[in-house]
Amino acid sequence: MGNSDTSASGPYTKYVRELDWPKDEWNDAADSSDSQSKPFLPPSLFINGKLWPLLDKHIEVFVIGAPCGTFPPYPDAKPGAPPTYLFADDDDEAPKMDADSGAHTHRHQETYLFLGTNPDDPRDLGGELELWVGAGKYAEKLTITRSSIVALPAGLAAHPMVFRRVDRPIVKVVIYDSPVLDLFPVGVWPPDFHGSL
Repeated sequence: MGNSDTSASGPYTKYVRELDWPKDEWNDAADSSDSQSKPFLPPSLFINGKLWPLLDKHIEVFVIGAPCGTFPPYPDAKPGAPPTYLFADDDDEAPKMDADSGAHTHRHQETYLFLGTNPDDPRDLGGELELWVGAGKYAEKLTITRSSIVALPAGLAAHPMVFRRVDRPIVKVVIYDSPVLDLFPVGVWPPDFHGSL
């Protein structure tokens, strides 16, 4: 990772940093020897304060190109794998769910931007996203169909997240108010959540 224009040498080039993604780590996480393994959605572009001390946030950028579920990963993901964002099965099979996962919380505020890519109407999300906020029987399903921002206060449980419909690519941006992301599984699923995509 470095500056976007490596030929520049002025005093302000230090304020520009390319985004990257850890290809090797993600490729290692996907067990290519298992023909039954689910395909991974390409991982996020990201940057955080550990990689770039100038930044006091953790930021991830995803381009969602097909219906998919996010957190939690399938329970058969390799140990130590990064958070996985998996494509839906064509046959509408319910994803396997780890009973010890479900919603999770963070120590700091987490903000999501869900942005449509229709140049004629940037408010048009171009799909439908389902985000669960709260834990267990207190969880509420939020359905998002327009470009939106979601601000989750520190300690508020959220997830699962499912992109139920994707008519055109959707940009998902995660901004976490700490240089390094943390995550604490709650261990409960919303009783009304249906994992089928």
